[in-house]
Amino acid sequence: MRIYKTREMARTDVFDYIEMFYNRIRRHSHLDGMSPEVFEAASK
Repeated sequence: MRIYKTREMARTDVFDYIEMFYNRIRRHSHLDGMSPEVFEAASK
């Protein structure tokens, strides 16, 4: 577990983790086989 001095430092690390490791292209079964990007575009 990491302890952050500020909330902003924690937010930055979480954002970096999501941007680097979250697969936006992979299809998700709970989205009817759509990728998160396609699902987001379709719901606008």
